[in-house]
Amino acid sequence: MSVLPEAVTRNWTLKLSAFALAVFLWVVVRAEPPDREVLTEVPVIVEVSPLEWRPAQAPEPATVQVRFAGPARQILELDRRSATVRVPLDQVGSADTTVELRRDWVVVDRGSGLVVEDILPASVRIQLERSVLEARPVVMPTAGNPPPGYSLAGPLSASPSVVRVRGPEGRLAELDSVRT
Repeated sequence: MSVLPEAVTRNWTLKLSAFALAVFLWVVVRAEPPDREVLTEVPVIVEVSPLEWRPAQAPEPATVQVRFAGPARQILELDRRSATVRVPLDQVGSADTTVELRRDWVVVDRGSGLVVEDILPASVRIQLERSVLEARPVVMPTAGNPPPGYSLAGPLSASPSVVRVRGPEGRLAELDSVRT
């Protein structure tokens, strides 16, 4: 009587070959490099925290190229329109600044398993201008006359008659009143 049952020993070379092939395929699949995808024209959005500063114009460049890596399924589910680079500016040193882009600033709706490998170009130039808060009178421009049979009981007035307006210093200098 054999020590090993006949079911195990019969065609043992074929069984050993099948096992070796299965291990080989498992290693190949596990060692497969992650898929990569490059998104071009990803918009850069500047978020300025100090209220006294505002972006004077779009950052230069306004869009960047982002290279993602990750599982093929998540790369395919990546919504190309939802990707953005959000640059948080918590402190402002000068009105003209250059910021090095960080990979954790890239935001996508889906694909939490994706890794940002690279951002090109690696920095953006941001032009800022001071933002001020000033009071301006509210005016109600009118044109023409009331229809026949109607008349105004008194002069038109706005309530409130003065509002506070926040905006870039240069644009507020041009604004003498707020129309309603």
